[in-house]
Amino acid sequence: MRQAGSTFERVGVASDAGGGQRGGQRGGRRRQVERVLELAGHLGAKDAFLVRQVFECGLKVVDIARQAGCGRGKVYLQLRSALRRMRAPLFAFAVAQGDLFSPTVRRTAQLVICQGLSQKEAAARTCRSLHAVRQDLHTVRALARF
Repeated sequence: MRQAGSTFERVGVASDAGGGQRGGQRGGRRRQVERVLELAGHLGAKDAFLVRQVFECGLKVVDIARQAGCGRGKVYLQLRSALRRMRAPLFAFAVAQGDLFSPTVRRTAQLVICQGLSQKEAAARTCRSLHAVRQDLHTVRALARF
């Protein structure tokens, strides 16, 4: 069954920024796309590539799935997950205030909050204990007050 609306709306990026006026909505949507593409640089390589394919190149999820040789549901879920992560307040905080963190906390925040890796994967990638990764995330959440 096909869903109504564009991929843009289905993945949760559309808004009512224009107050119902068509010209204002286009301008609001353009700003949203620019912001999404800007934030995509903080995602992992695969997620960033997918977001750019959809929002910069205008490819449809079905076409991307066909080229990748996998199901469209898998691609769609990966796109939704990346966009959900980008909309999270903790993501915005980690991107905006990342310079305030120590190098180890910054790396953990990039891996877990921005790239969406699990704590266990981040621990393995940084050669640190799972406990240390959890402490880093507690530090970020305490600074952000989430």
